[in-house]
Amino acid sequence: IKNKTILLVSIVSLILSGFNFYQGLKNANEILKSKIQGAELQFDEVVNDLVINTFAPYSSRIITFANVHPEIVKAFAQRDRESLFRLALPYYQNLKRENPYFHTMPFVIPEGRMFLRLHQPDYYDDDLRTVRPIFEAVHRSQVQLTGFEIGRLGAYYRTVQPLFYRDKYIGAFEFGVRVEQLVSNLQKKLKGAVAPYYFAEKWEKATKRQDFQKKLGRYTVLTSEKSGFSLLPDSVSLDIPHQEVELGGQAFIVHAHPVLKNYLGEVIGGFVALQDITMEKQQKRQFIINSVLFSGG
Repeated sequence: IKNKTILLVSIVSLILSGFNFYQGLKNANEILKSKIQGAELQFDEVVNDLVINTFAPYSSRIITFANVHPEIVKAFAQRDRESLFRLALPYYQNLKRENPYFHTMPFVIPEGRMFLRLHQPDYYDDDLRTVRPIFEAVHRSQVQLTGFEIGRLGAYYRTVQPLFYRDKYIGAFEFGVRVEQLVSNLQKKLKGAVAPYYFAEKWEKATKRQDFQKKLGRYTVLTSEKSGFSLLPDSVSLDIPHQEVELGGQAFIVHAHPVLKNYLGEVIGGFVALQDITMEKQQKRQFIINSVLFSGG
């Protein structure tokens, strides 16, 4: 009877220990899962908020600009490059002072050639038909289009507005804001490492950029040699929303957010973020060790 009692107590104790271990491990996994999901939701909310409040207002501002400056529209219609530059330059400079990430304000004729770049006034008459498809789309539709697009100088949020003079379509112009504004704001709000990534074949257009690049499959991540992104193993896939990696003895979740879309709604890239989960992993590991020691004792 004594042996049976001891055996029964041992079995019950083992079952309880196993149940406690299972529940504890389940709770640790749920805490980690909740933290990862929370980071995903926060990232999406911050990105959407920044796009709406930072970039969307340019859609109405560019229309206002075209309506209240008929002298600029007239100079463009008459293909008077000197007058157009002289008249538009003060407003371009004001926009740049207002937002240091505001960068491009080009005027493009319907045939697809550059007429004037306010940011590079001596570089014009080049063919943009294969480089800047959003302009070709505006020439065809003669309506405003917006979206992220990569050009020779990198990735921008582009707002392209058609222009008319005496009811005749004369071309289009753009307000272009660097994607780096989103990167900077994301890093501040999320207090973590964030970097943009693009389809490698699309980033090849950015011939005038010399960023440090980390290739991950079919994507190019723009980062620095000293950042954690440069240490990511080649096996990391940015087609997966989140995955765990170890960098320098610490555990991270790599979050990939394909949120950069062109005027057609097609993804051209996104942002990758690193979330440190070292503490949660250590706590989970310590729980397992303590459970094993307790069971053994």
